[in-house]
Amino acid sequence: MLKKKNDTALANGDTSDEDSELIANKEKGYRIPGTTHDTTYTQYLADQQKLPPHKRNGFIMRLINKKALSYRQNYGPRAKEVFLEQFQHNIPKMMFLMLPLCALIFQVTFWRNKKYYVEHLIYTFHLHCFLFLFLTIVMLLEIIIPTAWHITDWLNLIATLCIIWYLYISLRVFYQRSAFRTVTKLLGATFMYLFVFIFCLVLLFVVTALII
Repeated sequence: MLKKKNDTALANGDTSDEDSELIANKEKGYRIPGTTHDTTYTQYLADQQKLPPHKRNGFIMRLINKKALSYRQNYGPRAKEVFLEQFQHNIPKMMFLMLPLCALIFQVTFWRNKKYYVEHLIYTFHLHCFLFLFLTIVMLLEIIIPTAWHITDWLNLIATLCIIWYLYISLRVFYQRSAFRTVTKLLGATFMYLFVFIFCLVLLFVVTALII
């Protein structure tokens, strides 16, 4: 409705100050939801000073608006696309945090084995190397195999089962636990790993949005 109103006002040449500002901001580029309509950070700070203290943005929101304005000024309509590209580019860096945390998960899960943290870390490196190489092979097969064969779903299912089987065998061999204890420990470690993975993704998103 707002878009239709702005387009009609622009076509008729009858725009209020508010409509003109919205149209200008629209032409400026993508606006992150919840951020300011101002076009410069100086203007944003000036508008904040006009508000009562209890209605002003906090420290985090000011950083978000500063970054959003920077993206809009530098990239215009491509602001959202550029941000997502930077976020994807930084995902591999997340592994520098994920690997030590994963080793810590194994140390907590298999604490009765009395292994040193370095041993858990070495196993974690080995495990992730296998996962990266195996998934690379799977992705290459998906590219090579014609889509007309319609076996992508089966390929993904087989790949998932192979990964689960490898995890089970490697854990049982490395930690020398029974089949039942290995399965229960694997389920607990998987739950903690997913939690840590989501935490690292959120942290990476925040760092990309506010700092990088």
